[in-house]
Amino acid sequence: MGQTDATLPRSASAVQRRARTPDARWLRPYLYLLPVFACLAFFAYNVGLAVYESTQYHVLAYPQARRFVGFDNFARILTDPMTALSFQHSLVWVVGTMLPPLLLGLSLAVLLNQPFHGRALYRTLVLSPWAISGVVSAMAWSWILNGPFGVLNDTLVRLGLVATRHPWLADPTTAMAGVILASIWRGFPFFAITLLADLQTIPEDVYEAAEIDGAGPWQRFWHITLPMLTGLIVLTTLLRAIWTFNFVENTFLMTYGGPASATTTWAFYLFQVFFDAGDIGYAAAMGIALFAGLIGLASVYIRLARHFNVERIS
Repeated sequence: MGQTDATLPRSASAVQRRARTPDARWLRPYLYLLPVFACLAFFAYNVGLAVYESTQYHVLAYPQARRFVGFDNFARILTDPMTALSFQHSLVWVVGTMLPPLLLGLSLAVLLNQPFHGRALYRTLVLSPWAISGVVSAMAWSWILNGPFGVLNDTLVRLGLVATRHPWLADPTTAMAGVILASIWRGFPFFAITLLADLQTIPEDVYEAAEIDGAGPWQRFWHITLPMLTGLIVLTTLLRAIWTFNFVENTFLMTYGGPASATTTWAFYLFQVFFDAGDIGYAAAMGIALFAGLIGLASVYIRLARHFNVERIS
């Protein structure tokens, strides 16, 4: 008893000292978030620098002529005929590289969700285009669509479907379709894998109950599968639209915006203005306009999704 009583004051004193010591545990979450804050700060710095450059006449060939021009670069966007043409091409590019991969990926996801022999192998094969480097994919499709030596033309001629070899990437009427085809081939696994993962979370009991009630395969897909996947479809299509709007890899490697600017999208025109013309001020204004447009697109997209009560958005 005496030892216990003797230790009480020391214990109480230690507790009091710990109570007076500042608790640094509240800093721990901020330390964990420090890399995120650093990335956001770097992003904010670059956006601020782009905004500053967009108000300047800054052409690398004429450094002595650099000066403040206010909103002249943004006004130039409205009067430049190439921006209007590149915007139209961007809309065709985004729709063409988003809807077909979505439909193909959804079909493959539903198919690969069914039990059959060798399913794991086919899932791996479906993922393989997404795992291939974008440069390798673009160069491969350039050879496939090559006019004199391409595999596509050779196959069509041998099958008797065409009489002459067509220059797919050199013809303004077919060049965009060729670039879109290459993007579809590499992009559909993104939808297939993500939708397949979501499909596997749908309880089998729901399908069994619907089948007992007399629902056929199409009715089960339309009334169960599709509504359950709608939230993920909204998110993936939004991400895909943003990615493809900024994507210039296929255009750069396969056509370089040609022929006759037939495949020049907004992002690739920005690339040409910056690197080929060296017009940093105008390129910065185009980048800010693209950034604002994509933010607005995302906001409208999410609002529409909330209006239609799409899950996983609100």
